[in-house]
Amino acid sequence: RELVTRSKPLCWGLTPADATPVDRWLALWTFVATVPHHLALDAARGVPEDVTWLTLGDIGDNIASRISLEGRAGFDAFWFSYHLRGRIYRLGRLQFNMGRATIDSGPDAPFVPGDPVLGVHIPMAGPLTPAACDDAFGRARDFFPRHVSDRHVPVGTCRSWLLDPVLAEYLPEDSNIVRFQRRFRLVADWSLPGDDAILHYVYGRPHADPATLEPRSVLQEAIRDRLRAGDHFLVRRGWLRL
Repeated sequence: RELVTRSKPLCWGLTPADATPVDRWLALWTFVATVPHHLALDAARGVPEDVTWLTLGDIGDNIASRISLEGRAGFDAFWFSYHLRGRIYRLGRLQFNMGRATIDSGPDAPFVPGDPVLGVHIPMAGPLTPAACDDAFGRARDFFPRHVSDRHVPVGTCRSWLLDPVLAEYLPEDSNIVRFQRRFRLVADWSLPGDDAILHYVYGRPHADPATLEPRSVLQEAIRDRLRAGDHFLVRRGWLRL
């Protein structure tokens, strides 16, 4: 019950590489034990079962990704307390979580720090087509007021390497990534280093030496060429009206 009602996510440390099997799976066992409470919460909210199970499937994807990227089994809890407290849901192609704005996004933004917003997250689950994104945003507009909160949340925010405008210099204007990032208004003067993130999600090789990259797509080729030239990528933050 505490996992469901706490206002802040529980914090779990990263699992060390030399962890024992018990240490590698302790967080997962704890999370699985809370699933019945989460199912009861979603049922009380009237959340469709397919949405519940699609959202919880993110946990299995995390385990599979760890095996693929690191060659070892295990589970790092990271942000999955959001899933089991009913604060994040997968609605088609995108995930959304209830939250509050944490920074000033500029005078044109229709919200200020502390206002409710929907965080937008992009699972590694196939093409990011405009039609799939339109469907997800449309579902989010109706889903959260109906099932999670009694108030309409008019703004979505996103923090991702996908919003780095430098990608538009390498990709066609009609590419899914370029069309996705153009939905958002970027927050000026806000960024984080993005090289490791883009290598993780596009190559599956965080911290990889650019000299060893072997591209198999236009995006991978652009990443390799930019990093080999000594340039970098950024994680950017943006917002849009829902």
